[in-house]
Amino acid sequence: MKIELEKFEKMVDLISCSSIAESGTILGSTFHRNIEYALTSAIWRGPDLMNAVLQGFEICPLVGYSGELEPLEYNEHYLDVCANGRERGYGGMLVKHRGKDVVFIGEQIEFTATEKRVEQLTLF
Repeated sequence: MKIELEKFEKMVDLISCSSIAESGTILGSTFHRNIEYALTSAIWRGPDLMNAVLQGFEICPLVGYSGELEPLEYNEHYLDVCANGRERGYGGMLVKHRGKDVVFIGEQIEFTATEKRVEQLTLF
C-alpha cells in the first residue's frame, strides 16, 4: 500500500519486532481503510525512505478473534512453529497493545512511501 512520505516517516517508529520478542507488546498501530495494522519489520532497498518497505499484519482484539489458530504469546508461538504446529510468521500470535490483548491475523502486508497525496492513515 502506498503511504504519503510524511506519515511513512512516523510509521517507522512503530516497528515492533524487538518489543514483541522482549515484552510481548507492540509499539503502536496504524489504520488504513478502517483496518488496524501493527508493523513488524522493514526492508531498506536504498539510501532513503523512498526505497523502504514496512511490513505488518492486521490485528484483532482477542475478544473478537475467531481464527483457527489458538492465540499464543511469543515463546509458545515460536515453539509451536518449531514443532510444525503452525506456519512461520506472526499469524495467531497474541500480543499486548495499549494494555489489551490483540492477535495478528491475515497475510503480511507491505507499505511503501510515495510523495503523492493518498488516503490519510491514522497512527495510534
